[in-house]
Amino acid sequence: MKLLLKIIHLLLPAATCQLPTAAASCLLLTALCLLQPAYAQHCPYCGSYVVVIKTPKKLTKQLQTGAAGLSLQETEYPQQLCKYAEHQITKPFVTAREALINTWDTLSYAYTEANENLENSALLSEGHYAVMLNSAQYSCMIPQEGNNYHYKKRNYRVIYMRKNKLTALQNVSPEKIYSLCSEAGNWNRIKPLEIEMKK
Repeated sequence: MKLLLKIIHLLLPAATCQLPTAAASCLLLTALCLLQPAYAQHCPYCGSYVVVIKTPKKLTKQLQTGAAGLSLQETEYPQQLCKYAEHQITKPFVTAREALINTWDTLSYAYTEANENLENSALLSEGHYAVMLNSAQYSCMIPQEGNNYHYKKRNYRVIYMRKNKLTALQNVSPEKIYSLCSEAGNWNRIKPLEIEMKK
């Protein structure tokens, strides 16, 4: 995009001073049309976060048959109400493909980019599950005096549900909650949390 801006900067004087009005207008409109997708497509995942887990074979089979379920559950919920996502959060895990790719419209730039980011990625293989979080689910906005806010990162754990019994498996460390924004880095930095089941 920087290169495109330089080209426009070089061409605009010539277009406005030396070309007929119609040609200059055409050149300017073409440049603006080229710039628009560059701005629109910048980081379509801003404000999106993901937790990816890897399950052992026995648990994977239980999830595939519907015999058990896994969810991401908020812990240490602040007593002060958050501005957004005001209640304790519990979100079910789905396959990593469903969370990271199929969640986007198939005609969107986000869908195309997600496929490219995860090409040949182990995250799409069997036994990998994920939960997507938005900004409000990532950080709690606690209202303060004077229209100010205190931002408190939410804490999560993985819970296991089978036969109406809930079991807490593992806490999710902050570094295992990954921003999907391109400014945070390539998606190959996303490493799954290995889930361990007690025998």
